[in-house]
Amino acid sequence: TLSLHDALPICSASADRRAWHLAQASTGPDEDTAAELERAGDRAARRGGWSEAAALLHRAAALSTGQAARARRMLAAAEASTGAGALGRARAELDAAASYHDDARQAGLTRRAAGRLHHAERQPAEATRDLLAAAAMLGPVDLRLARDVLVEAAVEAQINDQLAPAGATQADVARATQALPLEPGMTRTVSDLLLDADTTLLLHGLAAARPALRHAIDAVRQGRPDTPEMLHWLAAACEDATILGDEPTLHELSRRMETAARQHGTMLTLALALSHAGVWGLLAGDLAETRRCFTEMTALAQAR
Repeated sequence: TLSLHDALPICSASADRRAWHLAQASTGPDEDTAAELERAGDRAARRGGWSEAAALLHRAAALSTGQAARARRMLAAAEASTGAGALGRARAELDAAASYHDDARQAGLTRRAAGRLHHAERQPAEATRDLLAAAAMLGPVDLRLARDVLVEAAVEAQINDQLAPAGATQADVARATQALPLEPGMTRTVSDLLLDADTTLLLHGLAAARPALRHAIDAVRQGRPDTPEMLHWLAAACEDATILGDEPTLHELSRRMETAARQHGTMLTLALALSHAGVWGLLAGDLAETRRCFTEMTALAQAR
């Protein structure tokens, strides 16, 4: 006797549709179908279909048979909903994912997702605090990931700059970076170069940090475009180029970030890229470019 899984043929063109039909036919928890939906959601996210990914991953979570798998998929759904700008749905999914406390790495990723949601809600101080907490939670279990999260925290802290409240300042990010040093033998990545440059800037001033800032920016330029952290690296590098007053580099990096954000369909990153491009327009006296950037930023905010 053929099961429903066997009855629907597998091919790359119809894999996502097949997974959704299986999900609609399921009357109770079904781990095989949940796994297919999760894979379909991951594919949708990679091509920038954040709303589609959120729906697939949410359904995958509902069909999961284990609490850990359910929390992992619900967290992925929350991230996708945030990417789509569906912030109310993202908050509900994040709350559901946060109910699972038995995995330290999962708990840290959930706190990171909370920071990203606060960023989407235009609450950079809360985002910074959540990201710093996530890095501290992840440090003992995944130091590399923890330091990548610190780059996100640095970008958020730079938004408020000197108006940031206690616990969400650039100095707080620098202290967190010092508290999570690289272990002996670990290879320095672009994230490490960006963090080291920012820490040097805060502790020793611009003159001392200038070479490190240049080195970090060059590393971002040379990084692989498909690196998952690239959008965060570009955001940090744009800020560093602004600090250096390097208008040509800011123009190059902000345009690259804008292009990448459009390709990935990430509305929130696109808004940040447009902000950096708009700042370049002001510095360069290109008011038409500035108007283009801030007009689209307003439209994105209204759509959100």
